Amino acid sequence: MIRHCIDCDRWQINLVVLTEDKEQFTKAIWHDQIPKTGNDSIGYWLPGLRLMEYEKMHFEYYEEDVEVAETTKKMHRFMLQGMKKMHGCLDSGRRHCFLLDSEGIVVRTTYLSDIVKDYLDEPFIIHSPENRNGTVVPVIWSTPCGEMLDIPNFETIGWMLEYYLWIFDSRLYGEIARIFAGAYPIVKGAPEQMFLDICYYAYIWAEKGPYEGPKYRFIEVKEILGDRLFNLMWPRRIYEKGADTKARLDPLRDGRAMIEDMRDWLRWFPNMLVPAAEAWNRQKLALWKVGDYWQTLAFFSIAKSIRLCVSEQNRDVVEAAMVGAMNLDDW
Repeated sequence: MIRHCIDCDRWQINLVVLTEDKEQFTKAIWHDQIPKTGNDSIGYWLPGLRLMEYEKMHFEYYEEDVEVAETTKKMHRFMLQGMKKMHGCLDSGRRHCFLLDSEGIVVRTTYLSDIVKDYLDEPFIIHSPENRNGTVVPVIWSTPCGEMLDIPNFETIGWMLEYYLWIFDSRLYGEIARIFAGAYPIVKGAPEQMFLDICYYAYIWAEKGPYEGPKYRFIEVKEILGDRLFNLMWPRRIYEKGADTKARLDPLRDGRAMIEDMRDWLRWFPNMLVPAAEAWNRQKLALWKVGDYWQTLAFFSIAKSIRLCVSEQNRDVVEAAMVGAMNLDDW
């Protein structure tokens, strides 16, 4: 993650893990043997990393006898991930939190602070009010947030996780945690298909309360890609024009995030790589979700705004990033 991050030593890096994950991590480091120094603290061996056990965290807004961690561990993984991110941020004591999946990596030499500053100077959320087939219907992951926050016509905003640049204000995040705990004081009974990140964005979109700071822009996917590329890459237009077979397009029909759909579309239609990469670069988008190795190298050669890869990575891409093959100076 931090090999090409110039300023990561100045950051408080919190890694929220389950107890069983910590134990597995410990075994991987020491192979079931206590180090000769007698110091079995992971923090001792990984300075700069603050390891936080989810089960031992303080869950504000809940009574002491409520087993928040144990209850959410039995729920849908998205609920568990959401609670880990939200309360990990609140537990940090910081005003702003930059949330990344543990498998995210810095692929080019960069200052993480620049990414955060650029975003906070002009924060944005990429969304799409339409399904990939052009229909507008409630989104199963968004609906619970609209109901909890009492936001009418919430389906009109559509899907708000088209792009995973999660730089959150802990004060607003704390308000979401308070509302969630008030609605589900023992956690049990909470909708498991709920993205707490969407609730954060929904709160901003609906202007549910005061928010100090720059105003968010809500940008539609078609604005990012441009009308022509958007219409080419979404199945509804291709179905209408008969430009390709339904069998080939069916796997892409139910895509749910631009950053994920893009790698699938480029695998099926590689001729679209150049205009898609130009759109990414034009909008100065810093994140990418990796497809295959050669696709990534080609995309990066054009989209030089990319600094981070999020979610799971192709091993070849990770190794190329580690040796600096994707640094701008090399292009």
